[in-house]
Amino acid sequence: MANRDQLTSATSDLVRTSSQLRCRSYRRRERERGFTDLDSEVMFLSLHRDEEESKKIALISFLVLRSYSQQVLAQLFVSSLLSLFSASKQRRRQRCQEKMATVVATSEEDPVLAVVRFSSELAWADAGPEVAEPQVSRLCLEAQDCLVMERYLDLVSLMLTSADLILPKVSDKDFECIVTVICNLVTKAGTPDEALEMAKLISSKLAQHSDDKPQLRLKMLFSLYNMLENPYSRFVVYMKALEVAVAGKLTDSVVPSFKKIDAFLSEWNIGKVDQRALFHVISNILKDSKSMGKESFTFLSKYLATFSGTGEDAVAMNEVKEDAVRAIVEFIRSQDQFRCDLLEMPAVTQLEKDEKHASIYELLKIFLTKRLDAYLEFHSANSAVLQTYGLVHDECISKMRLITLLDLAFHSPSAQISYSDIRDSLQINDEDVEYWIVKAITLKLLDCKMDQMSQTVIVSRHTDRIFGLPQWNSLRSKLSFWRGNIASAISTIQANKISEEQPSAAQGLVRS
Repeated sequence: MANRDQLTSATSDLVRTSSQLRCRSYRRRERERGFTDLDSEVMFLSLHRDEEESKKIALISFLVLRSYSQQVLAQLFVSSLLSLFSASKQRRRQRCQEKMATVVATSEEDPVLAVVRFSSELAWADAGPEVAEPQVSRLCLEAQDCLVMERYLDLVSLMLTSADLILPKVSDKDFECIVTVICNLVTKAGTPDEALEMAKLISSKLAQHSDDKPQLRLKMLFSLYNMLENPYSRFVVYMKALEVAVAGKLTDSVVPSFKKIDAFLSEWNIGKVDQRALFHVISNILKDSKSMGKESFTFLSKYLATFSGTGEDAVAMNEVKEDAVRAIVEFIRSQDQFRCDLLEMPAVTQLEKDEKHASIYELLKIFLTKRLDAYLEFHSANSAVLQTYGLVHDECISKMRLITLLDLAFHSPSAQISYSDIRDSLQINDEDVEYWIVKAITLKLLDCKMDQMSQTVIVSRHTDRIFGLPQWNSLRSKLSFWRGNIASAISTIQANKISEEQPSAAQGLVRS
């Protein structure tokens, strides 16, 4: 009985080892052929374990058993094994076919031609087979000709024509598949100019009907962006992505990219006109966000700074007056912005002589160059101006008090300001002086110390409202002073070093 169990165990091990070796050999051959389906093992068992192989395995088992002098048992085992393989062969093949029935049939047709065929068949489906079949064949032949001749720009145009008719009808997966195949053609462009034209065609088509699948269209545009190598082509696609984001109300998806605009500009290397368009779009996207008001003003200022006031800009500046007014209003209304360069920009200075907007420009000059008393005088004579532009008088007074405090610090030769000067200039009570000093420190407008004993403020740093010629002269004086101090410190160190070396040298001579 023990011998029989040993024979059975040895036979099972031998059969299993032989099967494993053949399975590995089969899987290796199938991988070389490109077959990677998980059902390869089932296919091996059903298709390769035919009757001849079963006989071979049985013969090996017979020889093993016979070596143990168990001839009768060996013969019975061989008979049973042959019956087993013969009976289960059909069942294995049937199970394999059932499993493989779920595998999607693949085609060796080029993906581009497959997309052309699919798009054209769907586009001409309503025309009937008599009309559709010739048209589908014509489009496929034309696409194939473009592929052979490497006319990829014509191929993109051809594919987009058919795709434009069916994209609103297909599922999201089909949409993504079709557009991805089309976008991938930009990687085959022969020249940067060809890639640019292809990118313009694709991005323009995706920007159309932005209310249909906007999120998917935006995703495809960024995929196209990453496929492109030409910097300017990337800029074109990025601008279309912003357009889709605005139309599809998906601006939250693109706002994070605004933090990298400086890096993008360095990469794209675009001209002034393109920068102008970019800054304007970004500013308009951010202006409706309450938490991005400062960023909106920054990009609006960059936009206005692109107008020089000469040549072609002189004609275009007349169209940016409303944007200039908006920039002024945003600066005055903001309670955390105290510096800007609007006053010297040609796009803004043109408002000084404008009959409609001259008053708002005058108010900007007060906020950037004067003090609280000048604002109160302006308000008494032009109280309706604030209502016209949606400004609040109390908020303007609060901001002008902080601005007045900055102006006191700028014009103080000793960097010391008395409490009484602050009280009179800000038009507040004595007990409110320190409140406004602390507020300025909190907003990082001042670095100072308050001396309550002497009732003075010692200022070490202050924010300038504008950075013009006086500020440059002041910076020059400070740099010259620091330069002199550093030179004096170096001279002192060198003198001390020489004086330390001389006694050492004298001592050495005495010893020698």
